[in-house]
Amino acid sequence: MRQTLVHTCIMNRIITAFILLANILASCSSKYQIEGESSISYLDGKMLFLRQMHDGQLNSIDSAEVVHGYFNMKGNIDSTQMAMLFMDEMAIMPVVLERGNIHIVINNTEIRAKGTPMNDSLYCFFDRKNQIDRRIENLRRKEAQMILNGEDAEDIHKKMTEEGQAINADMKHLVKSFITQNSDNILGPGVFLLICQSASPAMMPQIEEILAEAPESLKNNPAIKDFFTQSQWAPE
Repeated sequence: MRQTLVHTCIMNRIITAFILLANILASCSSKYQIEGESSISYLDGKMLFLRQMHDGQLNSIDSAEVVHGYFNMKGNIDSTQMAMLFMDEMAIMPVVLERGNIHIVINNTEIRAKGTPMNDSLYCFFDRKNQIDRRIENLRRKEAQMILNGEDAEDIHKKMTEEGQAINADMKHLVKSFITQNSDNILGPGVFLLICQSASPAMMPQIEEILAEAPESLKNNPAIKDFFTQSQWAPE
């Protein structure tokens, strides 16, 4: 009887240890689950691809067909990663692949990935950026209306310059602060690269300023180093 109790006790300890080890191993492996929906009929029947840049090449890591407005993807990742959702060769949106359930919405009024911390933070940044973009568009309409109203050209130029500089300062602060605050995670380098890839020559001084004042973790990010190696220009 005593031996049976001892044996049972030992087995319980082994089982407990096994469960603990399994939980530890599970925590080291992250799984992402994407549930997407679209009200855009054109996407029905189309294949969507998750792609990442490696050594200057875009590689597909996952794909799904849109069926009756819905699509699903899932997979394992070693760490949180930034990817881009494509339809054929057209980039639709960035997506952070991280542990958890990611909900993607694509319609005529909204394109968003949500449900996980990094995606929520990224698209909150995009919301704030879009608000500033709308201020720029409103400023252009305001200028056109002032011209139609016959206002003095010098006054128009002065007002537009002042308001334009204020909007540009807000945009610069938003982008710079977001990248700097997220330099130690995937969002800082990811947004920085998105800006670099779509930048006009006029934005190069701003990019150089962000990089010059960025922490070493951002400057030494492999993806950023690779981008400047592959691109036609490099920051001072």
